[in-house]
Amino acid sequence: IKHGRAAMLGFLHVIAIEAGVRLPGYLSVSQDLKFSDVPAGCFASLEAVPTAGWLQIMVLTCMHVLICFDMF
Repeated sequence: IKHGRAAMLGFLHVIAIEAGVRLPGYLSVSQDLKFSDVPAGCFASLEAVPTAGWLQIMVLTCMHVLICFDMF
């Protein structure tokens, strides 16, 4: 079920980006990258996110799973 939810969120992300929905502000202040600068398209938008951003997403996701689903 968890993978299905993640897939649905990914699908909604692609639809929202293609529709032109953008968050205000910066995706990365140090690289001067705004959310509006992220290209539309599945793989292009994924490649635009800096490596540190992907690391942050993965760490927070792992922390959420460990805390909420008590994997220890």
